[in-house]
Amino acid sequence: MAYLDITDPDNFVHLVQLFYAAHPRYQQDNERMRVHMGMPDEYFISLPFARDMATWARQRHFITRAAATRLLEFVAEVEHGPLPD
Repeated sequence: MAYLDITDPDNFVHLVQLFYAAHPRYQQDNERMRVHMGMPDEYFISLPFARDMATWARQRHFITRAAATRLLEFVAEVEHGPLPD
């Protein structure tokens, strides 16, 4: 199986949807956030979510190790600001 290029938004959304199908609790959490924020079409991602999704996706060979690392770095930066040099 080819790895998903998660820099492509469609591939990233597909990966999130696959993860939600396998982890209904995360899907329910996202639905609650959508209602709370009034944003019915958005995906809300936290660092714990990203870690679990990256691990799950790596185990299934959906993404490369490098893509998992970039995903976690990106989410950490969004949540906490840029990492010091």
